[in-house]
Amino acid sequence: MILVLILGKDYKAELERVKRQIYKVSQQIKKLERKEKDYLNRIELLERKENLLESYIIKLRMQEKALRGRLRHTEAALKRLRREKGDVLEKLKKGINLLYLLKEPSVWEFIFNANRAYAYYEKAMITESMIYAYKNSLEQIGSFEREYRTLRDRRLELLQEINSNIKEQESAIKELQETKENLSKEIEKIKKDKRKKKRYLARLERRKKELERIIRKLVKKKPKRKLFPKGKVLLWPVRGRIVRKFGYYTDPKYGVRIKNNGVDIKAEPGSDVIASIGGKVVYSGYLEGYGNVVIIEGKGLYIIYGNLMDIFVGVDKRVRKGMKIGTVGNKPLHFEVREGTKPVNPLKYLP
Repeated sequence: MILVLILGKDYKAELERVKRQIYKVSQQIKKLERKEKDYLNRIELLERKENLLESYIIKLRMQEKALRGRLRHTEAALKRLRREKGDVLEKLKKGINLLYLLKEPSVWEFIFNANRAYAYYEKAMITESMIYAYKNSLEQIGSFEREYRTLRDRRLELLQEINSNIKEQESAIKELQETKENLSKEIEKIKKDKRKKKRYLARLERRKKELERIIRKLVKKKPKRKLFPKGKVLLWPVRGRIVRKFGYYTDPKYGVRIKNNGVDIKAEPGSDVIASIGGKVVYSGYLEGYGNVVIIEGKGLYIIYGNLMDIFVGVDKRVRKGMKIGTVGNKPLHFEVREGTKPVNPLKYLP
């Protein structure tokens, strides 16, 4: 009360006005943050849907590859049958010609040269038997050929269905990406507006602090140091190449500086991901910002595997070093090593 009397009524009115303005701008920023969070949640859901569609496309392409292999075997079998059919037809023609060329003995030959006459009938019977056998072979080859043609046509239909399905999923992914891009543009507008309002709010806060002379101090406790293993104790989780190293990098889309707490490893979609260390699975499932995740605790370390396509282990499962725990999709595998809660460069432990 004495301070108000000393500074006068104008000072008090200015302080109240600043407080009201701070409240008003704070509410506007909160509204923008809620809107931004809503858009980010929508993008997260779209990304999850996109990941599922990409995983589905990978599996469709694997089915397509296997089907093409079976189709090649079918085509090879048809070619083999056509060759066999040609060979049998040639033999059948020769048999018919041979039968035609055989000269039937006369009555006198039966009387004066009976052996020659019987030899003719023997040759004729053998030739007719061969012609009959070739005819049966042709019918059997024709039956096999029809079955293989039916199988080939069905596999071609399946292949067409798979290709059509892949195109539909790719079209759906394109639509999702366009929606994400539009939402990202809206988020950028919100961030720009937030930055302006936050700068204004910061000026108001400085004025308020100057008027009220408030000093705030933050006390931080230093965490206790733990002992961790030394040396190259981990296995590489997947065969591939590192596309993003540990440490800070500039996001190519938003242009902001972000810290990568691990390394990102690009591998062939569908590749196996193995446990880099033996231990216990402490998390298995979806985690915002990491996609499908498995976290293994072992030797005081927490090993994080993110952006998995498939997960093969559950929580509380004991895993051996080198055991298969999942597969990688189109996105690079995100691989983190943490000493307690502190992220460290995985290359420190990798050979």
